[in-house]
Amino acid sequence: MLCLDRGFLYFADTTADKGGLRLATFLAMRLLIILCISTLTAQAVVPLILRPELTAHALKLLEQSERERAARLHDEFDLGGKTEAAKAAAADVERLERAINTLPADIDRRLAAARACWSGLTRQRRELVTAGYTDVEADERLAPMRWRCSRASTAAERDRDNYLARMRAQHETAVVHREQTVHTLADAVDAVKGRSERASAIEADAITPLSSTVLWSLLKSEPGALLKWLIFSVVQLELELLPFLLKFQSGQTAIGRRIAAERQIAGVRAAERVAQAEHDTEIAAALHEASGRAAADALSSNDVQATFARVFAAHLAACAPVEAVQAMMREFTSQQFDVDEFAGRFPRYATVITAAWSRAMRDASDILTRGLGSKPASDRV
Repeated sequence: MLCLDRGFLYFADTTADKGGLRLATFLAMRLLIILCISTLTAQAVVPLILRPELTAHALKLLEQSERERAARLHDEFDLGGKTEAAKAAAADVERLERAINTLPADIDRRLAAARACWSGLTRQRRELVTAGYTDVEADERLAPMRWRCSRASTAAERDRDNYLARMRAQHETAVVHREQTVHTLADAVDAVKGRSERASAIEADAITPLSSTVLWSLLKSEPGALLKWLIFSVVQLELELLPFLLKFQSGQTAIGRRIAAERQIAGVRAAERVAQAEHDTEIAAALHEASGRAAADALSSNDVQATFARVFAAHLAACAPVEAVQAMMREFTSQQFDVDEFAGRFPRYATVITAAWSRAMRDASDILTRGLGSKPASDRV
């Protein structure tokens, strides 16, 4: 929990710039770092102190979140509208089923009239037969009435069949619509349930007594928890700043003053060395400039130019043998690798190759020696 900054205490004790800008800046940065570290470590201590309050508040936030999520998902998926649509579709199906089982009054009245007509026809025919008419004569006398009964019965039955066919078609359509609304409602309910379960699983891990969100919400809504947290924070802050307060109260120690004095002396000596180096550099630059002007004046002389030409010619003549030997050594080094690789791959010919290579090197060395020993053509002439 506590962060004792020994580095700053050492710096404050051994610095000679008391009350300066550097010390104040360093102090501000160190205090900021200490408070940040203390804030992080306090996350493990505050839940222990406010554990009952945080546990109860976490449960409250979970329940509140569930209510808000349920209302939001209810509006988002329009569960109310889909439920009402499913109920309306079911009621429509029930209405059509009742309509199929119950004929309209006019059709039912016409069917009853047709049945009564046929009943009257049967009764009159029986009376005519009883009165002495034959069956054929009775049918001939009652033919107009039979035609009227048949016409009324046919028309009533046709209207009944048309009505029932229309009602059954509407009933089938209503059943399909009811199934669709029920399926839509079930899909919406499943989607809401799935999202609620996923959100609840996430919130169960996120909204806990250790969460900073729960702590902040608790401090904003519960004055007692806020007071308890403030007391703990003030005590912790005092413990964090106690070493600094004691240091500023005690002042600089003797060892600190001695180290600060040694640093000041070392700084003065370093400044003197820098000033001496700058002075030496200025003198060297002046001498170089004077030497350059003198060399430029000397090069304008023909004797000096001839002397430089002879010196450079001798330098080139001296470097030529060295360069030739170095070139031969580089060639021998590059070719020696190929010879060793060939001898390793073909051991039967290693002796012959090694002897031939040694002889070639001796011949090349003799040729180079004779070339280096000969005089230049200008000297022979």
